[in-house]
Amino acid sequence: MMHLFFSVLIFAAQPHWAKTQTQILQSEVEKRIQKDTPQECGADPKVNIVNFELFDFNSDGKDEAVVVAYTCMGGTGGPDIQMVYTRTDDGGLAEVPVPDIDSRHFEKLFGNRNYTLSPRGGFLVATWTDTSLREKPLVVRYKWEKNKFAVASIEESKPFKTSFDCSKAAKEIERAICYVKPLAELDIELANIYKQTLEELKPDQIVSLKNSQMAWSMKRDKECVIYKWWVECIQKAYVDRIASLKKQKAK
Repeated sequence: MMHLFFSVLIFAAQPHWAKTQTQILQSEVEKRIQKDTPQECGADPKVNIVNFELFDFNSDGKDEAVVVAYTCMGGTGGPDIQMVYTRTDDGGLAEVPVPDIDSRHFEKLFGNRNYTLSPRGGFLVATWTDTSLREKPLVVRYKWEKNKFAVASIEESKPFKTSFDCSKAAKEIERAICYVKPLAELDIELANIYKQTLEELKPDQIVSLKNSQMAWSMKRDKECVIYKWWVECIQKAYVDRIASLKKQKAK
């Protein structure tokens, strides 16, 4: 009886936060995001959490919360909240910083780019997407190391073979073509039929074909801005040009 009384006294003497559960709840994360959301979103900003996962990254017996969410600041570009939260000693929530990677990796993402976070196999995994129609153009894995996240590995898409040297591509549209297989294949097809057509023309016709090819390239670059639906735009430009050259070659 005395043991039970002593236990009750110890529990009652604990601070209020110690009586709350240590597991992070989605509802409290939502309130935290609402609190941190800019005033432009209004007095009671809406938060749409699309991914909420718990994982104990630092092996202290308390799960961190990996959160991906939309606020009014996200728009159509994708989620604007990609955070990891941990429980603090006073019972609150604190963000766990996720380190940036070299900006050169982002040069291989085209159009609208965004990412999600998720715990996978003991790592924190950032999966990037863009508007290139590639499934996983960039994947970054972070490991918990010395009380913080550190980059463990970076996997990124490789360029496909084209009619030009992708490593020397100066224009964004040229670099984009390198990383989308159907476009790279169309580029090679166009280059082959263009070369064949040149070889069959008379000298006075060659200048005209070269000028029309340059005009086509300039029109493609102007109309197919690397934003949304640019893959379909470039694809159509190539298909139309190939058909035009085949028709000319058949005459």
